[in-house]
Amino acid sequence: FGTITACYTTKDIGSITGVTIVTNIAALNGTAVLTAMNNALAALNSGTGIGYEWAASANTDTDGPVLKKTLTYNSGTNTYTAYTATGLMAIDTWLTTSGAAPKDADGNQWTGSTKLAVKITLGADITLTGNWTPIGDYYNRYTGTFDGGGHTLTGMTIDNGGNYVGLIGCLGSGGTVKNLTLKGATVSGNKNVGGIAGYNGAGGTITACSSTATVSGTYVGGIAGYNYGTITACWST
Repeated sequence: FGTITACYTTKDIGSITGVTIVTNIAALNGTAVLTAMNNALAALNSGTGIGYEWAASANTDTDGPVLKKTLTYNSGTNTYTAYTATGLMAIDTWLTTSGAAPKDADGNQWTGSTKLAVKITLGADITLTGNWTPIGDYYNRYTGTFDGGGHTLTGMTIDNGGNYVGLIGCLGSGGTVKNLTLKGATVSGNKNVGGIAGYNGAGGTITACSSTATVSGTYVGGIAGYNYGTITACWST
């Protein structure tokens, strides 16, 4: 016989390993059930293949959880597209640690030589709940393109007491952040602290971005804490 993992049903079909039976739809959308099913998915994928996750439906009283795509990777354009907080945080963790590149549901992942040149695109509005680690620092700058795709990133929190603090810690020559709304963010650091970028270096570009982030430190800004590059069509409050 085959194996069933991280599935659910509202029908009483008896005890089957890998299947969660919940007759109350609201309970099925609850944190405990979703966490259990997503833990099963993580175990199945050994922590690197995170292409899908269970999420609560919009109508939690009538509709069961929906299976959402977390991220995809396109090797032709060297682009990760994040659809959920899980996907975006996986990309952030990879870029700021020595861990392996995340795999999408089809097993695709980055295999290049300069990971800080990877392109990142948002495929949906995303709300973050964990702490964000700034991408890039003064000596290892982000030179890829972070394209918000017109979407909103909500709830980013950074409080590390360091320098070069923001969504992007340090943006290097050729690096770009564009088409992004940053909402409800709290960003705290020492020097060069910004909502979009802590430090926008020479040749870096920030275009069509907005920020309502609360920013604190020395040399701070809603968009960029310190700017040597180009900022166009952006605003912050």
